[in-house]
This record gives sequence, structure tokens and C-alpha cells, in this order.
Amino acid sequence: MKKFLLLAIMICVAVTTFAQFNKKRIMIGGAFDYKYQKIKTKSSGNTTIESTQVSNSFIPSFGFFVADNFAVGLAFNTSINSNEYTSSGSSSNSYKSKTLQIQPFAKYYLKSRIFFQGEVGIGFGTEDYSGFYNDDDENFSLFHWGLSAGYAIVLNDHIAIEPALGYTSLTSNVSNSDTKNFNNGIFMHIGIQVYLGKK
Repeated sequence: MKKFLLLAIMICVAVTTFAQFNKKRIMIGGAFDYKYQKIKTKSSGNTTIESTQVSNSFIPSFGFFVADNFAVGLAFNTSINSNEYTSSGSSSNSYKSKTLQIQPFAKYYLKSRIFFQGEVGIGFGTEDYSGFYNDDDENFSLFHWGLSAGYAIVLNDHIAIEPALGYTSLTSNVSNSDTKNFNNGIFMHIGIQVYLGKK
């Protein structure tokens, strides 16, 4: 029993020791996102279609701690999306889309290792309607913002696993058209971060 208590105390001390995210450290990592979003499509000022979107993203990132527990950085978001919609009086249809974004972010860690992150992103994408109503791809530009909260599971002084939950909003503009898509929804995020530099 004493050995067990001693081991538990040592683990707690180690986790507390490793849980510091100090100024001038570098953060390199990657994450996978799963998003579920509601989409509204507007053309000529009218809402024409309401749909849902499920997307999976891979997001490599790089950051720098400008102060203790506070980092800023840049991420690159690549996603593959599955879209399904049902318009009034018709059956469900589906199509695929792909996007690429550059995302500046800011991230703050509490002493408890809970963290909060805010991000914005700009990028572009394509929608593939093959076998649907149009055999041509549609290109679009996009802007998004997101907020999330998570917890850093610190493995040692250099590695942490970071699950998070958040909300995101994205607006896309179809090229050579007045059509806009508005995506809003929640996302789940699991990432791994490597922290470099002196503690």
C-alpha cells in the first residue's frame, strides 16, 4: 500500500512538473478533426438549400510561446467532406468536397492543463457533383473561425495528447456566382503536440 501511494505521489509530481508551457518554447504537432455541420446555401439573397456535412480533417501546426502558457502559431487544415441535403419536395442527395486552409491560432493553457484556443482560417476548395446534377466541379473560396476547449494529457516534458471540443463557423463563396454557403456546427479534435526548447 505504501509503495502504491508513493508511486501515485511521484506520478502527480511528475505531471505537475511537466505541465509547464514556458515562454520561448516551440510547439510542433498535428491533429485530426471530426466535424458535423448544418449548411445553408443562399443564392440571389434567398435560402435555397439546407443540408448537413460530415468532414474529417488533418491539421499539422507550428506554434511559439510568446509568454508563459500562451502560444500563437499557424496551422494547415486539409479536409475531405461528405455532404447530404434534402430540399423541399425532393429526396436526399449527396456529393463530396475538399478544402485547404491556412489558420492562424492563439492558445492559452491554465495550470490545470485545460486549454482554450481561437482560430481563423482562409482557403479554397472544390465540390464534386459527378453523378449528381452537374458533372463539373465547383471551386470556392472560404473563411472560417473556431473556438475550442480541451485538456493536455502530458506524457513528459516534451509530448502531450490534446483532446478538445469546439464550435466552428465557415462561409464559402462559389467562384463566378453569387452563391454562398454558411456552415455552422461542432467539432471533436484529437491532437498530439511536441514541445521543444528549455523548460
